[in-house]
Amino acid sequence: MKSPLIFNAFVLNSLTHLNPGQWKNPDNQCAGFMNPDYWKKLATTLEDALFDGIFFADVLGLHTQKDDESEYCMSRGIQFPLHDPAPAVALMASVTRNLCFGMTSSVFADTPYLFTRKMSTLDHLTRGRMAWNIVTSYLPSAMQAMGFSAPLNHKERYLYAEEYVSLCMEMWAAAPRMNIIPDDTFFSPAKKLRFEGDYIKFSGYGLSAYSPQGYPVLYQAGASYTGLTFAAKNAECVFLAGKSVENTNHLMSGIIHKFSERRRPRTSYRIIPQVTFITAENNRVAQQKYEHLLHFADTKGAEILASAWLGIDLTDQDPLRPLASFQSEAIQSFAEQFTVSSHSKCPETVGELIRRAAVGGLGCVMVGGPSELADKIVTLQQNGADGFNLPSIVNSGTYEDFIGYLIPELKNRGVYKTEYSEGTYREKIFGA
Repeated sequence: MKSPLIFNAFVLNSLTHLNPGQWKNPDNQCAGFMNPDYWKKLATTLEDALFDGIFFADVLGLHTQKDDESEYCMSRGIQFPLHDPAPAVALMASVTRNLCFGMTSSVFADTPYLFTRKMSTLDHLTRGRMAWNIVTSYLPSAMQAMGFSAPLNHKERYLYAEEYVSLCMEMWAAAPRMNIIPDDTFFSPAKKLRFEGDYIKFSGYGLSAYSPQGYPVLYQAGASYTGLTFAAKNAECVFLAGKSVENTNHLMSGIIHKFSERRRPRTSYRIIPQVTFITAENNRVAQQKYEHLLHFADTKGAEILASAWLGIDLTDQDPLRPLASFQSEAIQSFAEQFTVSSHSKCPETVGELIRRAAVGGLGCVMVGGPSELADKIVTLQQNGADGFNLPSIVNSGTYEDFIGYLIPELKNRGVYKTEYSEGTYREKIFGA
């Protein structure tokens, strides 16, 4: 019997996310992202539809270091401005009971000392509904702004991340717990920590009380060899973005193999691919919707974003140039997909990549009616997917279409929940 899948809205606290230019679409309400009611309405809409969570992406810099492109991104809202997701999470938690929240935070964005306090506080305020998506900053603009003279290379970033996560886990485990029956003391004594790493050193006490989950559910976004090795050691959920159904299947197979090498049982982790769904009452109308979205797409914005994601400067490139002719240091899992054609039907070119990135980023985009898309979802589940992160192209129309057209079909097939289970985020996805 099929198990209900996990479905998360995938958002960014910004004007646009994986949809450059869509702010011009009259159907889009994205300009409301600076208004608290925008987030409250989105949260209640998703909870009414039994979505599992809202998964916040986050970056800490512009996707370019060129002055002219920086001005372009800022004036046209290309993942700008970039507001803090934490207050939005607190707002949404106040109007929901079951919806869970994933928050992306780079290991370079804050010290473990302060970050553990923030996440514990949110875990308390949400009553145990928090997850952390562990990432290593790949944007040179972000690293410069945070005081690093030069970005660490891919391997060094993950070595730093190992120390960061280790210290965070120690701090969460050492947090004082409230006494069941307070007498002279309200909390148990905190434990003083000393941590000596190659990159991070710490001596002192954490600042937060033990939270409902103890520590947030641990997501990890990255499917490179180094990223998978890190995930197999630390992650409970793996977030990935394959460029097609075939690529997604290939990446999921690699994840399962890597976790198996680490002797991780399949029940100990969840695989959550990114898929953008463009749906309607039938395939023809869905395709018309997709073409309508392309009309508003900002191809220059997509070019800037894709250049940063791949660590490849795509500006002024021949649109017919094969991506296999580039090398990348940035997001290696993306780069490997788009520069190696053995798991694709045809080699990718610069022009094809930019068109793809304009609607849905570099992840899989599915366009079709409910029956066709449900077939693909079930196939991905059979190949390892435990759920999906769903980017929004038009807010909140993308989710309303998914709710109205696709969820009834998924329920008919037994792969969409009919009610929430009780408990914390971890208990909801792994069982109490």
